[in-house]
Amino acid sequence: MRWERFNTARSYADLGPGLTPSAAAAERVYTVGANFQVSQGIVVKADLQRFRSNRNLDRFDLGLGWSF
Repeated sequence: MRWERFNTARSYADLGPGLTPSAAAAERVYTVGANFQVSQGIVVKADLQRFRSNRNLDRFDLGLGWSF
């Protein structure tokens, strides 16, 4: 489980009138995930992410990992 708060658009360098984008609000993301060991050295990974400000970014991820 993980909780994040970040803002990659808090401010921008001044590019001139009409060119500088507006600052954006901070985003908060909640992530919960699990790993399932299928056999020795093989794991299936799953996680769910929920974004508070932009719900269009919500996602469910599946992955496969192995050790050799």
